Amino acid sequence: MAARVLLIITLLLPGLTGWAQSQFSMFQFGSSLPQTNQLNPGIIPEYKVVVGLPVLSSTYLHLNSGGLTMNNAFDRDTNDSLHFNPAKLAANLNEYNRLEVNGNTQLLYLGLKVKKNYLSLALIERVDAGFIFPRTLVSLVGNGNGDYLGETVALDKLNLRAQAFHELSAGYSRQITDKLDVGIKVKFLSGVLNVEAKNVNLALTTTTDSITLTSQPFTLNSANLDLITEEGDIFKEATAFQNRGLAFDIGALYRVSPHLELSAAVLDLGAINWYHNTRQLLFPEVDYTYKGLDLLNLIEGQQANNLNNELDSLLNAFDPDTVDNQRYRTALLPKFYVAGTYRLGQMHTFGATFYGDVFEGIFNPAFGISYTLHLGKIWSVGANWSYRNRSFANFGVGTTLNLGPVQLYLLSENITSFITPDNARLLDVRAGLNLVIGRVKEAATQ
Repeated sequence: MAARVLLIITLLLPGLTGWAQSQFSMFQFGSSLPQTNQLNPGIIPEYKVVVGLPVLSSTYLHLNSGGLTMNNAFDRDTNDSLHFNPAKLAANLNEYNRLEVNGNTQLLYLGLKVKKNYLSLALIERVDAGFIFPRTLVSLVGNGNGDYLGETVALDKLNLRAQAFHELSAGYSRQITDKLDVGIKVKFLSGVLNVEAKNVNLALTTTTDSITLTSQPFTLNSANLDLITEEGDIFKEATAFQNRGLAFDIGALYRVSPHLELSAAVLDLGAINWYHNTRQLLFPEVDYTYKGLDLLNLIEGQQANNLNNELDSLLNAFDPDTVDNQRYRTALLPKFYVAGTYRLGQMHTFGATFYGDVFEGIFNPAFGISYTLHLGKIWSVGANWSYRNRSFANFGVGTTLNLGPVQLYLLSENITSFITPDNARLLDVRAGLNLVIGRVKEAATQ
């Protein structure tokens, strides 16, 4: 079993090291970095031919812990030992919080520029996972229910999603006028693994002599979960291209002047239909009351049996109905970008980018500014600052290096996570290698 889980992790690792994008860093390099076309199909790469080698072309990892950091969750004593402080952690959380992991790896990429048109074909492995939880969950787990005597604590709006899928995309971009470029990308999706529970609403009421737990009915959907057991055929499911879906990206770029460009894009408008090897767990409404310890039973040593019986009763109350091969649908996480860049001479580019997405009713905005230094057409290096995750301490760097037909790049949205890991809320890294042939676009200032 352990070996099988390790094998699944190994299969998914390319996707994890390759799930929400070095967003701001990519925009500051614009058309000189072909991967920017992934975030806005209206931005046309400035090469006649772009070839992406498997895995080497683009590998990306994004981890977002929200307000969960080591310094927010632990206190350090005089002996340098860490002690969990739930009150401190809860104070640094929002009413509702989001954890996420995103990764993707490009297995294939081919881009061709034909006159005013740009055609692209890409195969990407993606892994997306997200969890939404209320602040009260941390307070209750950390402090217990004693602080809520006579109160009802809402543990509501719990959401969980994790999925791995293939994305095969075909893109078309065109220069409509000297000022306007537009693009669209059609993405054919194939789901490999999924688990999802939406809007789980629990409540806990504590009195002097009882604890009452209530839960509204909810559904847990899953597909191919037997891949983590001895029953599933990992390689067969990963290459079967079942659970199909469709999504679209649209974008545009407008040249206000020879120095100023504005762009906007909306990504991941679509969904995956899960129908192969699915299971649906239908959890009933629960209203369960535990009367607490009985002193006489505790003295007579019977309390352990009573606790086991109570636990069995609670688990039975949550016993779900199981429906196999039930079709369901999961939407991708739509996201948008609005960006602008100003080119000052041949060497300097200043930029600003606004990003947003909505996951189960929670809006996640981010804003960044950037500066890029161009040393000829060979080397560009840039820095950026961004506000996200309720934090202003996000400083990123990026660089591209063109050595003939080989382009190397490395981007990070937050190098402070490596410098001060105890305060890290965000880890975001993208790296890769492109083969680029025939640079066709001259600098805008010429």
